[in-house]
Amino acid sequence: ASARSALAVPTKYKATVPSGSTTAVITHSLNTTDVIVEVYEVSTGDTVVCDVTRYDADNVNLVFSVAPTSNQYKVVIDVIRWINLVLSLHLLLV
Repeated sequence: ASARSALAVPTKYKATVPSGSTTAVITHSLNTTDVIVEVYEVSTGDTVVCDVTRYDADNVNLVFSVAPTSNQYKVVIDVIRWINLVLSLHLLLV
C-alpha cells in the first residue's frame, strides 16, 4: 500500500450535488487543488458538463446552466495520481 493510503490520507470524495442553485460549493477536504472532478446524472450515469473551479485545496465550485433537482447529480473528486506518487515519496522520506 502507498504511504498515503497507509496513513489513511483520503484520495477520493463522492457526494450528491446540492439542489436548488446553479452554483454548488463542494468541500472535499483532500488538501490539494490537483484533483479531477466529474459530475454525473444519477438516473442515467451520463457525465454532466458544468463549469468547475478549484476554489482552494479543499473546495471546488460547480456552476450549472440550470439548478439541479434533489438527488439529480453526484460528484466524484479524485486526487490526480501523479500527485499521489509525489506525496507517497515525500511521506516515505520524512
